[in-house]
Amino acid sequence: MTIYATCFQNFIGVKRHLQELQQFDVKYISLNQLYKVTNNDTIIFGAWDPNSYPMAIRRCKAKTKCILFTSPLLQAQMNEPELDFLETILNLKEKKVIDYLLFADEETYEVFEEDDIFHLPHPADPSRVEKYRKQIPQKDIKNIFCFMPWGNKNKNQMVQLAAVKLFQKRHPRMMLHTNGMGYWRKWAVKLKLNYEDHGFLPTEKYYETINSKKCGIHVTLSESFGYCILDSFLLSVPVLCSPAIYWAPKEVITKNPDDPVTIADDLKFVYDDYIKKGGKCRKAAMDVVEKNNKKAKETIDKIIQ
Repeated sequence: MTIYATCFQNFIGVKRHLQELQQFDVKYISLNQLYKVTNNDTIIFGAWDPNSYPMAIRRCKAKTKCILFTSPLLQAQMNEPELDFLETILNLKEKKVIDYLLFADEETYEVFEEDDIFHLPHPADPSRVEKYRKQIPQKDIKNIFCFMPWGNKNKNQMVQLAAVKLFQKRHPRMMLHTNGMGYWRKWAVKLKLNYEDHGFLPTEKYYETINSKKCGIHVTLSESFGYCILDSFLLSVPVLCSPAIYWAPKEVITKNPDDPVTIADDLKFVYDDYIKKGGKCRKAAMDVVEKNNKKAKETIDKIIQ
């Protein structure tokens, strides 16, 4: 018996979650490799594609079928398709099309907790960043980064850009390094930010970009986890966060994620003391990885019994 995981390719964070399960002997495959799954196997579907998944789930030969839902309820509420997805998978469970529903967010799991619903937090393998951490980069000590996600309202992009604008008034030589998707680009231009858009970054360049910057900013209203924040913390690079990153040290959590002035002020404290705060961030990252990996392994063991 083998346990597989698959995901619609555009959901990068969910794909990362499932790929990190490989340390627990889970095999990640693409949707077009479902033919490998036999009637003795278990499969976890992550994210959702209304055109591909319903038929794929029903046709899949797996003995045990699971769906992973990663978003907190606030994020789902702000992005209406996610609520539709949640309703769909709850219906699939009631009709016994799937055997288990898995929630990444612990609070969401507690809301829906039943015998066939489990908590599968975001796992991670810290060794993936070690070679980059051990390198001594040429620090761009004036510069910060922000990895912009998809253009979802929950990501609070406009407020963050406004905060960067205020911060750059005090530090006019500071450049914001970004990548990602969404409507933020036009506002970066309108606000006349000093920024560089890297677009898609290959893995090595992604880690090198983080490791060479002084700090980052990722102040979101809701977050399923935040692998870019975890990667930064593991590299001892601090990131100004919101309380949505519950596992971050309090020293890097902004007091008001809705206020650009407050965010700009809090960014200064992280920016000016990035070495000390970076050490605390790495410890927080190692602690949450240990906790999540232990729970994720327990959940995997339960669903394959």
